[in-house]
Amino acid sequence: MNPARPVSAPPTILISAGEASGDMHGAALAAELRRRAPELRLIGMGGERMRRAGVEIYYPVERLGFMGLVEVVKRLPQLWRLRRLVRSVISRERPAVVVLVDYPGFNMMLAAWARQLGLKTVFYISPSVWAWNRRRAWKIARTADLVTALFPFEAEVYREAGAKVEFIGHPLLDIVSCATDRSAAKIRLGWSEDDQVVMLLPGSRQQEVERLLPAMLQTARRLAERQPALRFLLPRAGTVGREWLSGRLAGAAAAGLDLRVIDDAGYEVYAAADVALAASGTVTLELALLGVPTVMVYKVAWLSYLIGRMIIRLKLFSLPNIVAGKEVIPEFIQHRFRPAEVADKLWQLLTDRRLRSAMLDDFRLVAQRLGEGGAVARAAGLVLSLAGWAGRRGPSL
Repeated sequence: MNPARPVSAPPTILISAGEASGDMHGAALAAELRRRAPELRLIGMGGERMRRAGVEIYYPVERLGFMGLVEVVKRLPQLWRLRRLVRSVISRERPAVVVLVDYPGFNMMLAAWARQLGLKTVFYISPSVWAWNRRRAWKIARTADLVTALFPFEAEVYREAGAKVEFIGHPLLDIVSCATDRSAAKIRLGWSEDDQVVMLLPGSRQQEVERLLPAMLQTARRLAERQPALRFLLPRAGTVGREWLSGRLAGAAAAGLDLRVIDDAGYEVYAAADVALAASGTVTLELALLGVPTVMVYKVAWLSYLIGRMIIRLKLFSLPNIVAGKEVIPEFIQHRFRPAEVADKLWQLLTDRRLRSAMLDDFRLVAQRLGEGGAVARAAGLVLSLAGWAGRRGPSL
């Protein structure tokens, strides 16, 4: 095997992320790596956030906007071309460490290829083997030099499989922050602090937005029928095309709604929401940490759903519910996503103070169970150590 770059020269570190949440986590890690060792060269697959954090992007995640088993099969030719590209980049650049951020099917293949070349690999946001297909933990143990676990129960699964694991806590405790309270956030958006705001978060992939947005807009219209003064907010993910989204909002479903679309919205925008209707994913945990009462919805192709039900071990699917071990936020999945029922639940969260208060109490429990902050700094230190590069000491994120 050929050796990696000599440690006497600043190392190259490759970060591979395959979707918007991975881009967020990859960007936070890249920023901390650069803070500690500005001389590093960072390359990878990611999005605009990673690019802004100083990563040279050789493949943008915007091209990977699909999900579900059936949908992935349809895109296999694209994934094969991407595999060839990534292999050529790794062979040419020979990074000191390959950091893999979620996106398990592709990144597990990438880890195996890096191992063949004698390169070191870290699963930073590792596959959710505790939710389904625990055999993946054994495969990862054979290809990863290190797995950084976000949850204690996740660390146990990987240890049982023989992987080297470090429990670092959850990076969202470092990433999610907002210095703006709800009233101030509404005023910054040009609304009154007394206005009630419903936020729609249909996902970060165009395919899931196309599947979820029509029913979300129907839900919004039912709410607007009850309270015409409601404001609606839709933050556009950077991985969803602006013109494409505008076309999806031009129809009758969105007509008459006081709906504002905001590009590249940060947490100070999320803070304006009194309630949120969100697709399943990392965003549900972000909303819990921000204290925004939430209802989760999701739909995939029916064949993907039926296959998923056979292999997924979980009874609850949203991250706040998994962490809490109970239903903290309501889940409406597949055929249960009926606009009338979802609108009823959102209306209760808007008008029932006891219900809102109980959910916010549960959100505080979720935050406590995630542990202390500092996960990003711990991960960066482990990556630099594996690369044989100390970096410089100083305050972390």
